[in-house]
Amino acid sequence: MAVHSWELLVLRLIRAAPSLPTSSLPGMTPLMNTNGYLLTRDRIEALGDAGLYGMQISIDNLTPNETTKKSLKTLLPKLRLLADHAAF
Repeated sequence: MAVHSWELLVLRLIRAAPSLPTSSLPGMTPLMNTNGYLLTRDRIEALGDAGLYGMQISIDNLTPNETTKKSLKTLLPKLRLLADHAAF
């Protein structure tokens, strides 16, 4: 799987986020939309440590097909990781 430059940017922001003062963001709720492909236990825990409040995962269908691989079947292991390790 190719990693796109915007995905690398998100990972850099996640790594830097714990050092950002949350008091500078009054009234803001940190949420994230993702396709879930790059989620790992370490990244999930880093998101929680950074103060993430919630996550929305985009799933296009139940099983992969010729149009998209973003399916529940493909992402179910990532959802299990979230259930086990997310603090948000």
